[in-house]
Amino acid sequence: MSSREADLSLRRDLSIVSTELVAGVDVVSVTGEFDICYESFLRRLVNDPTRVTQSQVILDLSSVTFIDARGVGAIVYCKRVLAARSAELSLVCPDGRALRVLGLLGFERVLPIYSDRESALLQVSNRPHPRRRRSGR
Repeated sequence: MSSREADLSLRRDLSIVSTELVAGVDVVSVTGEFDICYESFLRRLVNDPTRVTQSQVILDLSSVTFIDARGVGAIVYCKRVLAARSAELSLVCPDGRALRVLGLLGFERVLPIYSDRESALLQVSNRPHPRRRRSGR
């Protein structure tokens, strides 16, 4: 694990929220159950401009096994916070429970959703952004 990653876990081996810089894009990953216990970790992480610094951010839900209303609310919160900093949020969410929930709520109309991290990184890293910010890293 790099110094850039932040592992936040309440229930050992069940859920982790981490972040890493990949090709100039902040990738925030949620692993396990994305519920009330972890939505506050994600909110704090995205709220910290020293931890999430890039103008393109990918929220990777590939390893999410469960998502509830609090997890969904955290995604909306992240979009709002990042937009206020002129950053764009994209999701990685392959077929499964999380995608079904997000699909029922119409998330594909407000956020780009990719089936895998590689596709998201390819699209997002090539996307021009008018206000690229420099990382303090």
